[in-house]
Amino acid sequence: MDKISVIVPVYNVENYIDKCVDSIVNQTYSNLEIILVDDGSTDNSGKKCDDWAKKDNRIIVIHKENGGLSDARNAGLNLATGECIGFVDSDDWIDVTMYERLYKELSGGKANIALCEFLETETEDVKEEKTGKKYEFTGRELLRHMFEGKLNPYVTYSVWKCLYRKEAIAGLKFPKGRVYEDVLYTTKAFWGQARIVVLADKLYYYRVRNESITKRGFSPNQVEDILVYCDGLLEFYKENGTEVEKQYLNEAILWTVLSFRYDVLNSSKDDSLAALLKDYLRRNSIGFFSVLRKDIKKRIKYIVWSGPRFGCKMMHALTSIVKG
Repeated sequence: MDKISVIVPVYNVENYIDKCVDSIVNQTYSNLEIILVDDGSTDNSGKKCDDWAKKDNRIIVIHKENGGLSDARNAGLNLATGECIGFVDSDDWIDVTMYERLYKELSGGKANIALCEFLETETEDVKEEKTGKKYEFTGRELLRHMFEGKLNPYVTYSVWKCLYRKEAIAGLKFPKGRVYEDVLYTTKAFWGQARIVVLADKLYYYRVRNESITKRGFSPNQVEDILVYCDGLLEFYKENGTEVEKQYLNEAILWTVLSFRYDVLNSSKDDSLAALLKDYLRRNSIGFFSVLRKDIKKRIKYIVWSGPRFGCKMMHALTSIVKG
């Protein structure tokens, strides 16, 4: 049995870390190396990590200065010795069978990446039926399906529901100090894969809490980061993708930024954030809008899919931006 290194970035989660680590140490797949990266916590999280290390010799604890989620993950990657790599966020937890089931899809060279769906929850009292269904894609097929929205919304760019063969992510690092850090990482990891397995069961439990990074509301840095990753994806596909793939990416980014701008307008009092997104769309409008101008069916389909009220507002916003 190959060793799985599970990397857990930890920062000020004293109320949640026990649930998280307990779910990992009790996995039905036991050949684990559990790396808890205390990223400069100011509460009792670091001490709790040390307490867990005393209970289970598979646990390694790193204490470091605060550098953010990406920096903590990179620190774990630098130390990992397993043939396979997994990530779990320290306020979440996982099904007791998750790594056994994901590793089964990697064993025997069947695939280099396997992932499962996840459940967003505000409570720890979770009961999920397991169907055992799974799907197989090449990496590029999976990315395209994600662009088109054809897959369950619980198939996302997030790394924490994936299990990777180490060679699948060799040389890949997370960009320090940014949110949405999974986007380019996942794209590059998926890109050249001949086979990726997606388990339809929700085996990862994502805790919804107001103080989490993605629930704090919008900030200038957050808006800037999403645009940095849009640019990064556009550049990556410019160098590696086919014309069809570039078209799908253009459309996906267009709706992502428009949706993001719509959310900012409805939740933030900072007009400069919406203006930043509008400027980005205007600068890229020729490439973005040409996709939809060629296919009126896609515009109608998006409005229907979004709901007439939201979809029409989005189309009106896009038209006004393109016209300047």
